[in-house]
Amino acid sequence: MSTRFPVRPSRRRFPAGLSFVMIALFAVGSLTGVGCTNTPRPENPVAPGDDAAARLRRAQDLSIRAQDAERAKRPDEAIALYRQAIAEAPNFAAAWNNLGVLLMRQSQNMEAANAFRQAADLDIRDPRPLANLAALWEQQRYFDDAAVFYDQALARDPNYLPALRNSIRVDDQRDIRTEKQRDRIRAALQLETDPIWREYLQRQKQVVDGRLKESASSLGRP
Repeated sequence: MSTRFPVRPSRRRFPAGLSFVMIALFAVGSLTGVGCTNTPRPENPVAPGDDAAARLRRAQDLSIRAQDAERAKRPDEAIALYRQAIAEAPNFAAAWNNLGVLLMRQSQNMEAANAFRQAADLDIRDPRPLANLAALWEQQRYFDDAAVFYDQALARDPNYLPALRNSIRVDDQRDIRTEKQRDRIRAALQLETDPIWREYLQRQKQVVDGRLKESASSLGRP
């Protein structure tokens, strides 16, 4: 991880729905699937052994209990249960990711970053752990580092809307206007249904199109 100091905070203002306190984190699995709604399932097998299946079942049960504790607003209990789940099945990517979400919400940022990295390494197809890691650095206003991890999340899934949204916002904070950003704005607008985000993305499109046109003119291109 970069050891740069955070860039100078921008004075640019966002609509209320896009403030930094609204940065979304993405949990996996609520007992049957995705988004803190389905049963987490490891993408990699647990450690070999005669009791591997039993350990996995225990880890899933513990994760379900952790989600119940989180919904009941008992985060410390949820964290402890996710740690137990990981002890049972260390390759349980979803449990690592969800643990990271809870740790980040409690401002245990370095532990959260480690949990997201573990989840990202264990499930190389899922963009959510990397998007969460990016959101962690964005929240700390390390915008350059956030941009790197949003890029990595989008390399896994170019149409993952939360990473598209936030990568555009981070580039706005850094005053970066590139063709890559324009392409992402175009992709996000094709997917976006939230009116607040659509308004923001339309404004960004105008800004980026104008900046790129100015750059082309300065180089003598039509």
